[in-house]
Amino acid sequence: MQVNNSYIICSLPRSGSTLLAAALAKTGLAGNPQEFFKEDSLAVWKGRLDLGPDTSLEKSVTEVVETTRSDNGLFGQKVMWNHLEKLVVDLGAKAANFNDLPTHELVKVFFPEAKMIFIRREDKLKQAISFLKAMQLEVWHQFTGTEIEEDGLRFDYREINVLMQNMEEQERQWRELFEKGNFNYYETTYETLIADYENTITRILEFLGLGTVEIPSADELGFIPTRSKINSRWEKEYIEVDEKVREFDQSNIRKELPDSGFHASITTDQEEWRVCDYQQFAVNINVENTSDCLWRSVGSGKFRYWIRLKCEWKDESGNSVKTNWANLDADCHPGETAAFSLLQHAPEKIGDYTIEIDLVQDGVASFSEKGNERLIIPVTVALSEWQSRIEDYFGEYRQLSRNYIHVPWFGALEISKFPAVYHRAHGWLYCDDQGAATDSFWFKTEGMGYLWTSKEKYPLMYSDERKAWLEYLSDTHDPPKYRDPETGVSHAGIRSKFES
Repeated sequence: MQVNNSYIICSLPRSGSTLLAAALAKTGLAGNPQEFFKEDSLAVWKGRLDLGPDTSLEKSVTEVVETTRSDNGLFGQKVMWNHLEKLVVDLGAKAANFNDLPTHELVKVFFPEAKMIFIRREDKLKQAISFLKAMQLEVWHQFTGTEIEEDGLRFDYREINVLMQNMEEQERQWRELFEKGNFNYYETTYETLIADYENTITRILEFLGLGTVEIPSADELGFIPTRSKINSRWEKEYIEVDEKVREFDQSNIRKELPDSGFHASITTDQEEWRVCDYQQFAVNINVENTSDCLWRSVGSGKFRYWIRLKCEWKDESGNSVKTNWANLDADCHPGETAAFSLLQHAPEKIGDYTIEIDLVQDGVASFSEKGNERLIIPVTVALSEWQSRIEDYFGEYRQLSRNYIHVPWFGALEISKFPAVYHRAHGWLYCDDQGAATDSFWFKTEGMGYLWTSKEKYPLMYSDERKAWLEYLSDTHDPPKYRDPETGVSHAGIRSKFES
């Protein structure tokens, strides 16, 4: 398998790569560069293209590439370093004679002559803070007319440092790839893109050999900065804590807690939770220092000796699902209490969980390992009303992601605007609650009024407006094609756009 006539946006988190990709896609000449090939994204695209979950990686990549090329044949993708490395290594493992090739050679095998656009960010502190916020909120972009609720965000010096080191390492890996593979690449930065957007996009289009085209304005793309007052506050706080960390590292104080220091009383104001799938909520935790030792709010710059609150989700089988961490905001003396408000995001899978709360001194031990009792909070995750309506309407389906499902006999649907749903062939369809039942649907469309179909009838669809059955011709879209079973005449339909 080889992907010819392509380019790769070589990106890092919070570097402006999404804005860049959207601008290139909007020209209509540069494909539709997205993060197609990271695991969760590929699962969604396989669903959207009606590829079974067992479809091979090679076929999945080929289908995505051919579907998203622009009319001039150009394919674009946006990718993080680790996702590109995994993709080509996985492809190489399934191809003869490629299993032992280094990453840069594998990229050349599967994406020959690909042009590289490298976008990075000069200010690593701002980049890491933006990334930390996005991870805590699980919100990666903000669009015109939307607001982001930022309650529950917590500053974390240690995590910001880890993220900055990760950014520097990813940047080093990209440069090593370019050098070893002798790739043709264009380099720009977040700061340049924001300050000189139009000229930056123009130069990149010229690099891709696309010449002079109309460039969409940044406002037209609908993105607005996610930066808020919290970013500035965290930048200032980072500088202050960094000075304390330097003092801690240079001091002669005992840094490792003695056994007597691992005593705490961990309590919460709500001992049991019932939440909906994907729901965001805050868990309030109070930790009293019942030891005879001072708990310091900072640790070593090498990530040792920090005293942190560990919040671990476990499923019914006791398997770890995810873990959140929080640092002490200030030194905590014996007898004092530290308060934490931990922003949580419920898992997508319904069921019974527990949140296990513990304290840990990095590189030394957890408090529970020293005999201190953990706090265990039972959590029931149930279907939201929105998700319940979708389940009632569509019956049997496979969840591809938060906003995509796959109905086995009907295909993939984007459900973020339910009761309006998006189907690759038919466009936007409005789910009319009246008459809906498992395995049979009424849809309101823009071009053909109400359509009815069912598991037994599809691809036959009854048009209430035309008072006739129409047979959808599979693999047609934009526009879809339908055949009148009685006359045998085929004609192009209208992809409904009323909710796009």
